Amino acid sequence: MALRGLVSLSLALVPFLGAAGSVEAAEGPWPETGADLKLDKRVDPKRTTTDNLVTYTYTVTNRGPETAENTVLTDHVQPFISNIDTSPSPQCVTITVAGTGLFRCPLGDLAPGATVTLKISVAYRDPGTYTNSASVASDTPDPDIRNNKDKVKVVVGGADLKLRKTVSPTSTTAGSEVTYTYTVTNKGPSTAQFVLLTDTLPEGAVQTGLVFPPGWDCIFDAPTRTLQCDVDSLAAGATATVLLTVRYDAPGTYRNAAEVFVFTADPNTADNRDQATVTVS
Repeated sequence: MALRGLVSLSLALVPFLGAAGSVEAAEGPWPETGADLKLDKRVDPKRTTTDNLVTYTYTVTNRGPETAENTVLTDHVQPFISNIDTSPSPQCVTITVAGTGLFRCPLGDLAPGATVTLKISVAYRDPGTYTNSASVASDTPDPDIRNNKDKVKVVVGGADLKLRKTVSPTSTTAGSEVTYTYTVTNKGPSTAQFVLLTDTLPEGAVQTGLVFPPGWDCIFDAPTRTLQCDVDSLAAGATATVLLTVRYDAPGTYRNAAEVFVFTADPNTADNRDQATVTVS
C-alpha cells in the first residue's frame, strides 16, 4: 500500500508589527496579566477521499501581555495514519505519535504578539467523518482558556459499489435460454480497487454465453455453476455490465443472489448484493 500519512510541520515566529515597529495584538483588547494563548485550526480540503492528503493548519498566538513559557500544542488526529515523517521540521523533533494518534509539539517560549504556524498533512486509510480537537497551553497563567482549543471536521469517502442483477425473460420454458444482467456501479467518491463479482447459480443452470467489458476477466465454472468476474479498478461514477446466458432444462423456480466485493473500503455494503428469479415451466 502507498504511504498513508505524511506530516510536515513548519514553524515561523512572526510578531504583529505596526508601521512604527510596535507590537500590535492579533485581536483586542489585550489582557492585563498572564499570557493569553489563542489557537486557530483549519483543514483543507474539508471533504476528501481515502489515501488523499488533507492539511491541518494550526496558528498559535500569544496575545500577551507576558511571555508564554514552555508552550505546547497537542492534537489527536485519530489512529488512522500508517507513517509519520518529521524530517522536514527539525524544530519539532519531540513530536510523538503513538497508536492513539496523539501528538504534541513543544513550541518553546512565545513572546507577546508572537505567532507560530504549523502544518500537518495526513492521509486517512478508512472512510468516515473525523472530528478532532487541538489545544495549546503554557506554564504561564492564561487569563482566558476559552480560546485555547479549536476543532475541525473532515469527511473521508470510499468507494460505494452498487450491484443490480436482473434476468430476462423472467418466465420461460424448459430448455430455453435466459440472460442474467449484472450492473456494477461505483458511486464513489474514490476509485474502487480490485473489484470482484461472484454469482453461484441454482442447480440445473447450463451456461450458453458470457459477455463482459474490456479490462474485466470473467469465467464460468460449470461444475459449481459459479460466475466470477474481476477488474483491477473501477473509476468513481463508472458502470460495468456483464451478461450471462444460461438455460434450465427442468421446470421450477430458480432464485439466487449475486454479490460484489471491493478491496477499497466501502462505506455502504447494503447495496452490494442483489437477486433475481426466473420461473421455468
